[in-house]
Amino acid sequence: MINESDLNSVWIEKYRPKTLDEIIGHKEIINNLKHLIKSNNLPHLVLYGPKNIGKTSTAFAIARELYRDSWESNLTYFNASDFFKAGKKYIAENKQFMPFIKTDDPKKIQKSVIDIFKAVIKEYAGIAPLNADYRIIFIDSAESLPYGKQGQDAQQALRRIMEKYNRTCRFIFSTTQLSKLIPPIRSRCLNLFFSPLLDQKKYIKYIADKENINITEEGIDAIQYYAKGDIAKAINTLQIATTLESKISEETIFEIVSMESPEEKKIKELINATFNNKFIDARKLIDTLLQNYGLSGSEILKLFHDAILKKYPDQLAKYIKYIADADYNLTKGSKERIQLEHLLLRCMLD
Repeated sequence: MINESDLNSVWIEKYRPKTLDEIIGHKEIINNLKHLIKSNNLPHLVLYGPKNIGKTSTAFAIARELYRDSWESNLTYFNASDFFKAGKKYIAENKQFMPFIKTDDPKKIQKSVIDIFKAVIKEYAGIAPLNADYRIIFIDSAESLPYGKQGQDAQQALRRIMEKYNRTCRFIFSTTQLSKLIPPIRSRCLNLFFSPLLDQKKYIKYIADKENINITEEGIDAIQYYAKGDIAKAINTLQIATTLESKISEETIFEIVSMESPEEKKIKELINATFNNKFIDARKLIDTLLQNYGLSGSEILKLFHDAILKKYPDQLAKYIKYIADADYNLTKGSKERIQLEHLLLRCMLD
């Protein structure tokens, strides 16, 4: 058993991949990226797929591969979720934006958040790369970029900046919701889909060996089943388990995961609304899961699938096709709300 003092090191950061060779899975994508880097022909990129499957680590690994020791000087990182959801408070607290607002008091910031964003992106895109042909601007959680009438202006401005500085700047977007990026941005990027990491056993065992953890094969299987492709969830579960038992078994993992998450509770409500033909209530729950809980459409589908399996195991087969159709359409960039609502209607009308 590991003491709490040993948990000062958060394992998801300790074992975060630093190079493309260390990225778990996604072999075809990684090989393509290596080829593009070697040929010095890296385009703008959109890395999309469920959360915690390697998109952000891949973006940083690209920068390290391209720039070696000068990678931090040639990479500018923005988290769109922090920027637009926390707004002026986040901007005022971040020294990176001080030249654009001239104050650390959010109430004294005169410009709108979108205007600040456009000015910041334009400024950083215009900075000359250091000992390289181009620099990288990495926008993480890009699904939080403003969308709609007001957001179109921000994203259109971003598209124009991408065109103007194409020779000296590359953009990388990471998102769980491809449809939240306007088509003109998507069409200017190489879109790479990161699928869930369904086989995590080798990596879980690797960390267990590194940390001298005694874990049974059944315990590893239980972590993989619970994580459902989310590598961060798998690592966190393993780390928590070390505080409970000196030998981690399947029962140890079940003890950790026995509590129902808030997302799972909302999915149960969604299932009940769907199969009681309460479409308006179901739509509101979809909004809650997408906006308040920040889940992607694919994540909602996985939870929906698991909830039906538990509640209606004898009826799962007839709903598999509906779920699979929605999942396929989402991977092609279809709008999440439309696909999820269509799924609900098909289930109601069945």
